[in-house]
Amino acid sequence: EGPAGARIGLTVPVRVSPKSRIPVETLIDLSFDHPGAGSYLVDNIISPETLDDILDLWKSLPVEESPKKKSGPCSVRSYFCDSERWISSLLTDNLVSTCQWNRDQVAVLPHMRILHYSEQGTALAPHIDLCRIDPFSGERSTHSFLLYLTDCDRGGATTLLDAVSGDGRNTVRAKVSPRRGRLLLF
Repeated sequence: EGPAGARIGLTVPVRVSPKSRIPVETLIDLSFDHPGAGSYLVDNIISPETLDDILDLWKSLPVEESPKKKSGPCSVRSYFCDSERWISSLLTDNLVSTCQWNRDQVAVLPHMRILHYSEQGTALAPHIDLCRIDPFSGERSTHSFLLYLTDCDRGGATTLLDAVSGDGRNTVRAKVSPRRGRLLLF
């Protein structure tokens, strides 16, 4: 079984403080002229118990019934609106304490898409994540992130490419393997 992970819109400041309590790895520095500039990796951002709770939540959600037609197998998708801000607040608190960002600089949007790669060989085509807008607050996301809920020993990596087409499509800037509790912010 492949990895499951939450993909969530996020608004954050542009730099990570060197005073982080949990190591924050910079994958693509903000100074690069690249859509992924300001990409970071943080391990163990959430406790194993909370990850179990999020997995239980995911298992209770309906699966998207009519996914878009793809050329090959793709992820199974479920959607969740964190109207009580349980996950959003937890992630905001952990990002503020881990990255030393100001609380008013971090906002996790409540609409979440949980992807599950249930078949071997499933993949998403190279793409650039678009900005998301919270319809209630009007906040615009500046980053996306993946919170990996499960490990995957074979495959399952998220690859940040130099470009989504042309020659740059073959140039890997960063490759992130799914690890339970790992946060990829890009």
